[in-house]
Amino acid sequence: MEAAFVLGAHEAGLGALAYTVNDPARARELEAMGVDGIFSDDPAGVR
Repeated sequence: MEAAFVLGAHEAGLGALAYTVNDPARARELEAMGVDGIFSDDPAGVR
């Protein structure tokens, strides 16, 4: 997922969700992009 996709979704009134993110660094990147939710097999690990 890229920041432009998240921005486009939000401009269209939609949310952007990221699925099965298990890498903490990637989760932080996605959070900085403004994703609305992150799904993970290891929620405590990416928190």
